[in-house]
Amino acid sequence: MIRMRKLAMLLPVLLLAACGINPAERNNAGNWHYERDEYDAAISAYRAAQVVEPDMALLYFNAASALAGTGKLDAAMASLEQAVARGDDALAASAYHNLGNLYFNQNDYE
Repeated sequence: MIRMRKLAMLLPVLLLAACGINPAERNNAGNWHYERDEYDAAISAYRAAQVVEPDMALLYFNAASALAGTGKLDAAMASLEQAVARGDDALAASAYHNLGNLYFNQNDYE
């Protein structure tokens, strides 16, 4: 059941990737949805952009906020780690800050 759900979420991303997605437009769409607390739609937009531009750190950083909004904290942390790995120093610092907040909110001080 979970596998089918993941496949159902991945299929639109792959279809959009085949249609010539503009990553900046998808990022903006994700931001628009995020601002309206439409986290699942925001995640889909960010993931669609990640398929086309997998090294764009900002997409992972933004996706992490939407993932955290849905309560998927482990996925949010993984996305922030991707942002750190791909981003410049300023974005990496912001991602580390957000990671620290996620760990703190989970009472994980180690």
